[in-house]
Amino acid sequence: MYGWLQVKCRCETEASIPLEHVRRPRDTPIWKLEAALKCRACRTPRYSPPVHMIRLTTERQTVPYVWVHPDDER
Repeated sequence: MYGWLQVKCRCETEASIPLEHVRRPRDTPIWKLEAALKCRACRTPRYSPPVHMIRLTTERQTVPYVWVHPDDER
């Protein structure tokens, strides 16, 4: 079973996100998560760049990195 989502930002930061920690309705397709994930490494006070999904994996592929969901910043 795929449990990790590997993503990459335009700043070349890569991360593996555990799908069990992503808050979403279970019937939401994985591809719809891409628009909600933002990079913390290169964000500014006014703009948080989106990330791009690379692949689903069964285990973590990159060093863990904290990603922020837009609802968490409120």
